Amino acid sequence: SVGLDHWDLSKRTGEILRKAQIQCQDEKQYPSSLKTYSISHSLGCKLSALYMSATERDYDGVGFISFNNFGFSETIRLVREFAQQMKKTPGPYDFMMDDAVISQLFTFAETAVGALGFDFTPTSSEFKKVLEMKYAQQENASKTRLFVVDNDSLDTSRDVLETVGRKVEVSNLSGTHLSPVYIKLSLDDLLNEIDETTPDGGPNVRDFIGNQEAASSFTGGYQGASFGEEQDVDILVQQVVD
Repeated sequence: SVGLDHWDLSKRTGEILRKAQIQCQDEKQYPSSLKTYSISHSLGCKLSALYMSATERDYDGVGFISFNNFGFSETIRLVREFAQQMKKTPGPYDFMMDDAVISQLFTFAETAVGALGFDFTPTSSEFKKVLEMKYAQQENASKTRLFVVDNDSLDTSRDVLETVGRKVEVSNLSGTHLSPVYIKLSLDDLLNEIDETTPDGGPNVRDFIGNQEAASSFTGGYQGASFGEEQDVDILVQQVVD
């Protein structure tokens, strides 16, 4: 579950990744000498930095994509951008209300939440102190690269530059805050996934629905849906690899 305590969330997510690495080494025979990198996006950057600051876990490289250190009320802006991006995607999202109404609703929500005084732990200002007092003093700081996109009103990479300083490298990309997010799912993929997870001897979903053409009648004729721009992801991946 996602809560307001980012210290706790960073510990839980960090431990999941640490155990996954151990599992890869034990079960998949990945060599322990294989280089490891920490790549995170948006709020994930904050969680990764908190975990590394608390544990001093060392990586061969750290990548922060669209670094975000918003307070709780400001985070509603991220949800608004996600909703507006979905609205622009042709297909099953056509039912959503227009941009003006979406903007008004989220502006009201941001104001209301701000008035209630809810915030994350640590707060934005407290986290900047963690970056300055802890993260900036560790080896990971000199192996950190910021990936900043040009059309991103949610990026707070300046917080890293102001606290960690010239130790970090910066790569500038075109796109939006959600450019790293790309999801593509076809109806046939979904049917295959259901079939593969059905226990042996269990009912086959195609026995009830039929072929893909018949199944599309249940989805209003849509054969699949996607979110995001594949080209933007490809560019980002190439930058990370380089």
